[in-house]
Amino acid sequence: MLDQRGWKRLEWEMITDRKLAWFEFEGGFCGAVKMLSVSEPFMVGKKQLVICDAGITWVQCGWSDKKVWATAMFDASGHLFQIYFDIADVSVQGEMTSFKDLIVDVVYDPDGTAVILDVNELDDAYCKNLISCAEKQLICDAAEQLKSELESRSEQVNSWFEQMYEKVQKNL
Repeated sequence: MLDQRGWKRLEWEMITDRKLAWFEFEGGFCGAVKMLSVSEPFMVGKKQLVICDAGITWVQCGWSDKKVWATAMFDASGHLFQIYFDIADVSVQGEMTSFKDLIVDVVYDPDGTAVILDVNELDDAYCKNLISCAEKQLICDAAEQLKSELESRSEQVNSWFEQMYEKVQKNL
């Protein structure tokens, strides 16, 4: 809740060996974590989707002018299987780029569906006076706008993240 996180994802201790690559683009940052070995796979959701395992690459992008941090997940064959968007405050500073997680997330599947998560946690943060009413509304609005954009532009979204994956692959 409202954590500051780095793109190298060192808090994911189950990733025991990784390769990293990064670059900046106009108005943003892209960093990749390729998992070489993992102590145990990590699964999410009802379908038990494996998002952390050897061979998976996370391509993470943040924009200095948007409240979004994206983690696009690619399997060992280079197939995009999910993008997890954190509503966030992003600090683009080269290799030191990080983001402050603003609780609410949008999970996007390459078929064009998007779901907003963790609104209940946002309500809890508001009740605990960790965020103001205005901040809560800004976060909700950002999530709703992102969901709408993702669903209406899925082909462009998939293509853009696939291009970012290809670009970082050269350095992994």
